[in-house]
Amino acid sequence: MTVLYPTPVHPHTNDPPQIIEYLSTGTAETFDVSWRCRSDVRPCRIGEAKALVISHHYLHKWPAVVTVRLGLYVDDVIRGVLLFGHGPKQISVRYGGMTWELSRLWIDDCVPRNAETWMIGKAIRYVRRNHREVKHIVSYADPSAGHTGTIYRAANFRSDGRTGPRAQNATVRL
Repeated sequence: MTVLYPTPVHPHTNDPPQIIEYLSTGTAETFDVSWRCRSDVRPCRIGEAKALVISHHYLHKWPAVVTVRLGLYVDDVIRGVLLFGHGPKQISVRYGGMTWELSRLWIDDCVPRNAETWMIGKAIRYVRRNHREVKHIVSYADPSAGHTGTIYRAANFRSDGRTGPRAQNATVRL
């Protein structure tokens, strides 16, 4: 499937908009400045986030505890969802401060590669500004789904070992 997106006027040269052809395989381009200037990460409505996560995230489940819902908006259309929740109490004890879990991350395939890392960075800055009590964020890569933690490593998470035969966790200090 081919999706066409108009690009904005270049901020430095004021060149007119162009049409960029983007193949939904995610290989046509990266999430560069032409995408970032049209994108924002901000809180989203629960109904909107829940519908997208249940429909499109590989687990098709809403987490038990959701503390913060953030949407990736491109041209004011939601194209991704990131959810934070409180992890188990022992996680906060282990890391020595309030620890949240990045429990879901989904981005529409029409958005180019590298958007996940950009969205995670924006989400962590949001938590730093608005939830100063949070000291750590942990997330889990699921090897049974082919996830190796590449996105988390790209976002400067550090590997903290495996939690069992199927999950690897990573944490970042805020």
